[in-house]
Amino acid sequence: MKLSCLILAGGKSCRMGRYKPLIKLKGKPLILYVYKTVRKFFDDVIVVVKDAEQEKKIKKVLKRVKVVKDERKESSPLIGIK
Repeated sequence: MKLSCLILAGGKSCRMGRYKPLIKLKGKPLILYVYKTVRKFFDDVIVVVKDAEQEKKIKKVLKRVKVVKDERKESSPLIGIK
């Protein structure tokens, strides 16, 4: 059985004031820690973002990861899961 993991990284970052996946912890973006952890357990990892700008930022950090954009931007990132 092939298992996939969706990392929801398409939030508005209202509370943090900046794009949370790229906030650094010990010099590395948070999204990198999440990705390195989940790739050990899943065959496929997909990052879900809200727009092309976020997609570009994620692809700079995670070069070989599949990134998809939410189809419905008016709701939370969870709405992108169908």
